[in-house]
Amino acid sequence: MKPLPVVFAIASVLLLAARGVWSQVEGFKVEVSKAAAPADLPENIKKMLSRDCFKVSGADGKVLAEIWWGNAVTARELPIKHGDNMQVLFGLPEGAFLGVLRLHKAAVDYKGGGVKEGVFTMRYLTQPADGNHLGTAPFNDFAVLFLPKNDPGTPDGDRDALIKVALTQAAHPFAMGLAVPKMDTACPSLAKGEENNLVVFCKFTAKAGDKTEEVKVGLMPGFKVK
Repeated sequence: MKPLPVVFAIASVLLLAARGVWSQVEGFKVEVSKAAAPADLPENIKKMLSRDCFKVSGADGKVLAEIWWGNAVTARELPIKHGDNMQVLFGLPEGAFLGVLRLHKAAVDYKGGGVKEGVFTMRYLTQPADGNHLGTAPFNDFAVLFLPKNDPGTPDGDRDALIKVALTQAAHPFAMGLAVPKMDTACPSLAKGEENNLVVFCKFTAKAGDKTEEVKVGLMPGFKVK
């Protein structure tokens, strides 16, 4: 995979033991703005985005990443029922459009592959249930990155087709970890996750039929913290 590109100092955030223990992050910052999505995004992708931009900055004040979540992320049902341990945490349809991630600095995905700076769409996919992926992560949920030109530009997506496209971008799909925060976790906020991964706690709007719900989520955008 290629290199990918958080601000309030927060008290330690504890998730269920099976989902890991999050600790305080100093020096990083995350804030919400109304910054416009990248101008060169296709219009059909722009229309699926929330107006809120989660901007993540490093200890030097420079912006590391910007996140625009979808304004109506497809859900199977609401309220979303989170799973435990190695089970699927979010239960969204495979291939659902999650939003857009702009990396201002090269980063690494959960597998350790480098992600270059640039603009990517995020699609919800889970790890394959096969021997090659057994025990590789404490969760199965990922935001897989796509170049905008390779994204289908629809709220839903076909898992198999998306994986094929992802494999044309790199030897392994660019996979950014997703995590479930506690109900009282502030959004936005930051934490240090397993293997020193920076976790950005945000929220997006999910939609199932005529129902909508705000869902809290932790995204690992590819940066390490001390």
